[in-house]
Amino acid sequence: MTSFLIIEDDPDTQVILHDYLGTLGGEVQVAGTVEEARRLLEESTPGLLLIDVGLPDGDGVSFLGEIRGRGGLGSMKTIGLTAYSDPVTRERVLSAGFDEVLWKPVDGQDLLRAVKRVIAAG
Repeated sequence: MTSFLIIEDDPDTQVILHDYLGTLGGEVQVAGTVEEARRLLEESTPGLLLIDVGLPDGDGVSFLGEIRGRGGLGSMKTIGLTAYSDPVTRERVLSAGFDEVLWKPVDGQDLLRAVKRVIAAG
């Protein structure tokens, strides 16, 4: 069973993501800022991170670079979330090292398929 950390500042999106991921089992934690995510990552290492690319206190792409630079956190599976669906943004997010990218508003079924794909890719 995989545990999840959602790093998303929009409360409505937090609830939607939390509810869908909850159907997969495992613990689901939510952080609204990069700073809050840092604190949660000091306490536990989730199996999958969902990171909003645009956060109030930082850029999700830069935060992923920070995470990848840490020892035990470097191999965590990640999905980037963005409201910008243009090809340039998609390429920037994937080139940064995210395993998958989803556009907001996120469709629940697309989310579950992406999570299962990323987990299965191991």
